[in-house]
Amino acid sequence: MDSALSNLLLIDECLFDEKRVQTFARAIKKSVKVGDIVVDAGTGTGIIALLAAKAGAKKVYAVEWDPEIARVAVQNIRANNFHNTIEVVNTDVREFRLPAGVHADVLVMEMLDTGFIAEQQAGAIIDLKKNSVIRANTIILPERVTFFMTALQYNFDFYGFNLPSIIQARNDGVLPRIKKVMSKDYCYADIDLQKLMSRQFSANVRLKVTQSGILNGIKLSTDIYLSGKVCHATTDMNMPIIIPIPPRQVKRGDIIPLSVEYVMGKGFRDFKIVA
Repeated sequence: MDSALSNLLLIDECLFDEKRVQTFARAIKKSVKVGDIVVDAGTGTGIIALLAAKAGAKKVYAVEWDPEIARVAVQNIRANNFHNTIEVVNTDVREFRLPAGVHADVLVMEMLDTGFIAEQQAGAIIDLKKNSVIRANTIILPERVTFFMTALQYNFDFYGFNLPSIIQARNDGVLPRIKKVMSKDYCYADIDLQKLMSRQFSANVRLKVTQSGILNGIKLSTDIYLSGKVCHATTDMNMPIIIPIPPRQVKRGDIIPLSVEYVMGKGFRDFKIVA
């Protein structure tokens, strides 16, 4: 399949995620002031840029690396007569620069993914700082993320086959396959995005078992904070990830030591979790 077609599918899924869009809309309305310079990193359909312009931004830079999607954004922005306020920039946001002496008052980044494992949020923020697009007083939306880990007994049986592979899907069928939730949600990272300096990530965790059974999976989940308000996963934002681990019998009260290590934005290529 042509990559542009698959990317258009992705941005349309984001557009139809009403909870996601409305959550960002409220945060933008609260954060963007009349006359602000706003950068929308990964504009997609342009909906975030349009919301920022409507909120009173003097200038919105809608950055999009895919040329086909950038053309869609231009079309949508012109259809709403915001083409004098919003400029679509077809480039990798990690290479984006503002005109000399200009800095973003607000940065909106909807490039979200559980644990920042696959999406480029972390690398983009680091490079936008390096390129002087954002400063210490720039409002970043979301401004904070928290990562969670939960022990599970999971049903990896599909159509008569045992398929213990990493599961992340925009599908309501993922969570119902959980047989037992075997620990509380353990927060293994709390990241202020204004202070994020590296894509390298590692954490050591000790999960306390709350239900006896066969431990064979770990659920990863992420919450984001927009203008101080916590937002949980939606149908298209920060969907939970199920990580298979070697099955073991555990008892209530057992302590399970785990370590996780990966490079944010590189997907599961270098992802390691040791139980």
